[in-house]
Amino acid sequence: GNSGFLKPHPGMFRDIMKCAGVPAGRTWVIGDGRTDLEAARRAGARSVFLTYGLGNMGDEKPDRICMSFWELLDLFP
Repeated sequence: GNSGFLKPHPGMFRDIMKCAGVPAGRTWVIGDGRTDLEAARRAGARSVFLTYGLGNMGDEKPDRICMSFWELLDLFP
């Protein structure tokens, strides 16, 4: 369903974590834009920025930065 929240509001990610029963500290948000990273931070989740996406990270400080799909896969063996 639609939670009614739009990024960078953290509500969407909080709803997903609650439904999945996964705490924020064990949640990763993978995104290619500032709003993805901001929403993750505001929800207390970790974040990965994909440099090959459409956006930019602005002033956000992701936990990880990946420059390829293969680099992203190496984060989650």
